Amino acid sequence: MSRRSDNASSFDTLYLRLSGLAEGQTSKIVGITSPGRGEGVTTVAVGLARAAVKAGAGPVLVVDVAARGRRVAGVARVKPAPVSSAEDLGADADGGLDAHIASSRRFGIDVLTVDPPLAASPGPAPWQSALRTLRERYPFTVVDSADLRSPVPRAWRNRVDELMLVLDTTRTTVERLVRLQKELQGADLEIDGFALNKRSFHVPEFFYRFI
Repeated sequence: MSRRSDNASSFDTLYLRLSGLAEGQTSKIVGITSPGRGEGVTTVAVGLARAAVKAGAGPVLVVDVAARGRRVAGVARVKPAPVSSAEDLGADADGGLDAHIASSRRFGIDVLTVDPPLAASPGPAPWQSALRTLRERYPFTVVDSADLRSPVPRAWRNRVDELMLVLDTTRTTVERLVRLQKELQGADLEIDGFALNKRSFHVPEFFYRFI
């Protein structure tokens, strides 16, 4: 089996794990973050979205709110039209957002790019009406929410249904996991699960102990 096939199978499994809806839910928003740069957040976000499309989830959206921004648009080969002001997310959010959503023929997903300052704004406003619109339109949404060193994951913790942490296993050690555990506890940031990027081994017990 090719490495690409292995990756696709892993994303299919991850989607099945995350696609379940709670009672009363009609859509799911999943945030993807990491301890630092280069862990594979964008790879996992786009891979998960493609798995959702493959599974017949319906229209699938990837929201790029990462601090560096526009990486998802580059991978999906679409021209980004970033949301940069609260006015774009206002009472006419449906019409306002349309101008910023690009469709990727390559992957069959839609992409919404948000400028970092707006993405990191705390509290429900101005996102409340925009997220309601997106939930009505997309049964499954993935949020590329940057790494934990930025304020974005904390701002989005209550905007997503689940927050997943991506770890690049080629550079993950027990010592690094211990530091990460302390950082998460200090930040009071709840993580719902983790995805091991570039994994080529059986998951040892200490991963579950420390995360």
